[in-house]
Amino acid sequence: MKLTKADDKIYTAFRESFPDLRIQVLDPEDLKSAEAKEKWRPFCNQFEGIVEDFNYGTLLRLDCEKDYTEENTLFGKWCQHHNYTV
Repeated sequence: MKLTKADDKIYTAFRESFPDLRIQVLDPEDLKSAEAKEKWRPFCNQFEGIVEDFNYGTLLRLDCEKDYTEENTLFGKWCQHHNYTV
């Protein structure tokens, strides 16, 4: 599935920036802690002008095999969501 023309570039940059980040089951601390935000901010900002909605908010499922429920959902940035979708 392709979401943008830059999918391969985005995913490659994601894995370079976050090589050990688990994507099947997310830990909210990996996305929302102060330390995580310092890593995610420059990662997301590098796609400004490449991806139209690079900094928009979206819902993320914590466990990709479960439905969108209150317990399994976190609000994140589109650039975070993109890497778990592709």
